Amino acid sequence: MLRQELLVARAAITSLERDVSQALTERDDATDFIDKILDEVLGQDRHEWTSAYDWDDALADVEVKMAALKSGKCLHQIAEPAAQGLDAEPKLNAAWKFRLLDGAPLSRDKYGCGSHPALPIFFEGVKCKDFFEALGIELRLWFAEYEMEAEAYEAMSDGFTEDGENYNAWTPKKPEGDGWCLVAIFDTEEGAACWWLRDAAFAAQAKQGGA
Repeated sequence: MLRQELLVARAAITSLERDVSQALTERDDATDFIDKILDEVLGQDRHEWTSAYDWDDALADVEVKMAALKSGKCLHQIAEPAAQGLDAEPKLNAAWKFRLLDGAPLSRDKYGCGSHPALPIFFEGVKCKDFFEALGIELRLWFAEYEMEAEAYEAMSDGFTEDGENYNAWTPKKPEGDGWCLVAIFDTEEGAACWWLRDAAFAAQAKQGGA
């Protein structure tokens, strides 16, 4: 009787070992398959798996890359700032998105202009809004004339220096809703303007009656 029970137990253990071995093999095959797909989509120099970069991060990078491919973005028409020690070739990925939306305060020059260090250099003909949409970012263009008192705006517009206009009198007001980050203040033919950016997820929430 005891011998029979031992044989049954041994058979059960052997079956479990086969199941575990098969599961491990299937897991390794699936991981290899995923790695090959990621290599094709993100390139051979993509992030290595670490505690700081997992499946969710890889998925975010893939979603950004696929959005860029679907919308036909031309990365050769933009340049990622080299001052940050970033790669020479721009990479449209979630990491770039996070850098743009890190909320770093805008450093303004003596004319009141400035831009976020991660903001790309857009070459002629590039639609900036399309670039941000490919990164999953909502862009809001705003002008000083829209929010400054008429007298204050005229005084600022008339306050030329020897080198040009000075927009330091304008402090852009954050748009309604959550998540907005000021990334640029610059001169246009219509006067002082600025860019506000936020994760497109906030826009989706707003449409549903959220932020």
